[in-house]
Amino acid sequence: MKKMKATACSSRRSSSTLQPLFVGGSSLIKNLLPSRSLLAAVLLAAVLSVCLLSAGALSACSPNELTGAGPSLSSGVSGSEQQSGTGSEPDTEALAPLPPPSEGATVDATINQETIDQWLGRADVAYRDMRMLYDPADFASVGGKPALTQSLPGFRIVSYPYLGTLPQSDIAGMYAGDTLFTVAWEGETLLSATANYEESLAVLEDLFPKDRAIFLMCGGGKYAEFTKLLLIELGWDASLLYNIGANWGYEGSRAVVFTAPSASDPNSPILMTWRMDVAVLDFALMHPLEGP
Repeated sequence: MKKMKATACSSRRSSSTLQPLFVGGSSLIKNLLPSRSLLAAVLLAAVLSVCLLSAGALSACSPNELTGAGPSLSSGVSGSEQQSGTGSEPDTEALAPLPPPSEGATVDATINQETIDQWLGRADVAYRDMRMLYDPADFASVGGKPALTQSLPGFRIVSYPYLGTLPQSDIAGMYAGDTLFTVAWEGETLLSATANYEESLAVLEDLFPKDRAIFLMCGGGKYAEFTKLLLIELGWDASLLYNIGANWGYEGSRAVVFTAPSASDPNSPILMTWRMDVAVLDFALMHPLEGP
């Protein structure tokens, strides 16, 4: 009988570790053939083939796949890969319909930080985190966090303070720099929004698609509320806009963490901004509109 040849496979395991198993199996087949046990020989060959394929597939797995280990500071996993859950987006035809958003712009009664885990990963939703990477406002005075230390899968960071003027606040240090729109407020009631740049509306239309639901969140709930009011003022469909609330209070299991311990300063963790999916707005490259 001619010697069987094992098919080469792209595996990190040396073929020498599999050779005894294969040679031993060949010897058994040769011993079976003189007794004309053809059926037994065929079955044994099939079992050996399965063993070879399983060993090759196992050795091709990465350490993280075998152990279930998550990303570390040196893992090389990008923020967009961590947040988007690439490859896990469900078919929109199999999705349960979204409940209508609550009236007004305050936190939604149905889809919020307590229930958001069951509404993640939908292809029919645009997810937006409205916080700054590091906010100059004194949020610590109200129990908040100035740094964006965590978010949720699929959420792109589009900082509201760069979109429109903030209303007056008792919190010190609120951002007061350049914005896409000058927004007039009466308390927290939006009165009007005027574009400051030729690109202003195009930016919003690109970042906030009008053909699907949009989930808005931030740290304390206000930036998401202001964003919803601004979009409605500019013509977005209110029935597609959800303020899902304050991520500072999130207690679910799907948080995407952007901090890591610092070896040089244990009191100052590393903020891994490079892992964040951020929409960068560079006002220096935009075309200002002339005032009235």
